Amino acid sequence: MVFSTAGNALSRLFRTAVIQPASGCIACALLLIVIAFGPIVEAKNIFDDDWTPAAAKKDEPRTAANPDKGLASNPTAKPNTPPVLIPTALRPQNATAPFKVRPVPSKAEQTPSRKLMAEVYATELADHSPAARKSLATKLFEAGQASVDTPADQFVLFMGASSAAREAIDLPLCFKAIDAAAVAFDIDALPLKSAAALGIAGHGVSPESDLQSCQVGITLAEELMARDDYMSASRLTAILRPLAESDQATLQHLQSLARQIEVERNESTAVAKHQEKLKAAPDDPTANLAVGRYLCLIKGDWDRGLPMLVKAADPAIQAVAKAEIASPSSTTDQKRVGDLWWELSTANTAVSIATLYKNRAAYWYRQCEPNLTGLTAMAVKNRLATLEVREKPSTPVVVRPAKSQLIPGLRLEYFEGENFEKKIGERLDAKVASWWGDGAPGPGAPVDRFSVRWSGFIRMPRKAIYQFSIRSDDGSRVFIGGKSVFDHWKGGFDRKAFEVELTTEPQPFVFEMTDQVNNSHAGLFLHVGATEKMMVVPPSCFSVESSGWDNGATATWGDGQGLERTIYGDEKFLKPLARGWDTNIDWGFWHASIAEGMPQEHVSIRWRGFLLIPATAEYQLTAYADDILKVWIDGKLLIDDDRHGKEEVTVKLEMGPHPIVTDFINGDGDALASLHWAQVDGFVEHPIPPSNFFTSRDAALRAMKKKK
Repeated sequence: MVFSTAGNALSRLFRTAVIQPASGCIACALLLIVIAFGPIVEAKNIFDDDWTPAAAKKDEPRTAANPDKGLASNPTAKPNTPPVLIPTALRPQNATAPFKVRPVPSKAEQTPSRKLMAEVYATELADHSPAARKSLATKLFEAGQASVDTPADQFVLFMGASSAAREAIDLPLCFKAIDAAAVAFDIDALPLKSAAALGIAGHGVSPESDLQSCQVGITLAEELMARDDYMSASRLTAILRPLAESDQATLQHLQSLARQIEVERNESTAVAKHQEKLKAAPDDPTANLAVGRYLCLIKGDWDRGLPMLVKAADPAIQAVAKAEIASPSSTTDQKRVGDLWWELSTANTAVSIATLYKNRAAYWYRQCEPNLTGLTAMAVKNRLATLEVREKPSTPVVVRPAKSQLIPGLRLEYFEGENFEKKIGERLDAKVASWWGDGAPGPGAPVDRFSVRWSGFIRMPRKAIYQFSIRSDDGSRVFIGGKSVFDHWKGGFDRKAFEVELTTEPQPFVFEMTDQVNNSHAGLFLHVGATEKMMVVPPSCFSVESSGWDNGATATWGDGQGLERTIYGDEKFLKPLARGWDTNIDWGFWHASIAEGMPQEHVSIRWRGFLLIPATAEYQLTAYADDILKVWIDGKLLIDDDRHGKEEVTVKLEMGPHPIVTDFINGDGDALASLHWAQVDGFVEHPIPPSNFFTSRDAALRAMKKKK
């Protein structure tokens, strides 16, 4: 009975396959053991003879040593390759009950499936070349996807696919098979990927394939670092090195990662005793210094680390921590923070720690560099030129102010009617650069004949006359300091400029826009110096009062809200330039860059995080893009808008957080990237608001509890 049930799918394959003579089958059965089991590179993993993998880890509270890192993606050379660490749910086609992860089939259940696999794929098993192994892995994976209703078959096919792909030195395909198995069965994918990657040797089918394997291996090494498995991460960087030989940029990235792993490993070991000390003495200055520095500079957890550094035994560290917490926005203050970190680096004899201090100094220098002049600008530029900065993405530090104080952002209000006749809703926004397309500006608003208003305060890094440009459909007008500085209320326009003198003091700011029919958008851009180059006015320039919102609530960014954003200086996600944080995916760049110092053309951007679905329902997702926008949810490629357009897809999503990765690519010319949603038979299309994006699953779950 077990043989009949488990072998059903493979039997169908067997009847259509070319079967070799009996003696050949015996030989191929032996080859199957090599492929399906693989070399034993670690004890107790999926490739062991007893096949007893570790069960999947349940959600745990986010800590510095255990961050929620379900976001890792696949920065391969080909932009249409989906992220590999977020798998697609594989549901039995005839299932009516909710999908549940199944236990790994027992050894007895696997045996007939393994025998059938040896017979069905006898010819393919005989060829050990990388190309043949890759072809075999693809066939096994596809067969596994088609074997949902026969668990033993599916498990064996996925494991065989992962082993064959490993022998082909094709880590993207290997990880894809492991991810599929981890979704269908109760196993932990990370140890399996680690064992597979640590067991590779040689080269794949081409230098391009090697490079792709190296890049997903780098992502795996970073996730191993996040779980504090520095030994495996270090070994992996050494194994990946031969695969990176064809690309100097990837090789340099790998070398930088290896150095970072060593630094983190040393710091993790050194800080353990201080973490224990804080449990008994939370105000201990020495322990606060060690743990605070570890959290900020190693783990990128500035929200938790900075308050510890304020308690540190070192007065210089205290000073720079207090300066950081003040959220400096002026050029002078930003340079001062950079200088404080730099001075710490020159006073520290430990090279690894000095490098971390310099990297943080570089972060602040980059904020103020465009506004520096003379010898000061030259000195900062020289300091930056000496560094190789590899910053960790993290949510910006937001100090929660007292009532009525200013906080980062703008109040976005949207109205029914072209002249603010009926207010529909409001939310906290970060910038004025939105593309609404055929949708509404917010939930409950109409898609045509509406108006919006951004209001708050604007302040610039230094006193100067600034040149702005606006692009709007339809009319727009701007008030600064209570005075009208721009007014084009009748009809849309491509780009109109205006100048205004601004200082480091906050000035009241209002941007109003009206829409009649069809497409709608609005953007405010800042000219960079005396050039034609433009960028979206940085969110750091805007602030808003914390009180006076709907229902008396205080609006603020924080508690994991938003998305991690990585900007790449190419169209293939190979050359990371800057990592940071974003509120949502709603950008009308036009011919401007997304951030200071970043290119606008021949650039790619990857957002990743978790999308919080408010209720189980069918949702229509709409992507607007110029040029390319791709969206994966739960690891499934749902939107593949490959050129200048609008693409829609309808999908049923369960209530709760879902991993989401969005890739945007711009070649040349204008650019826009906006991700909308609508609930079928529910709310109308509008950009997915920031309140539904989170950098971790835990943060999304906390938000769900608060809403209840």
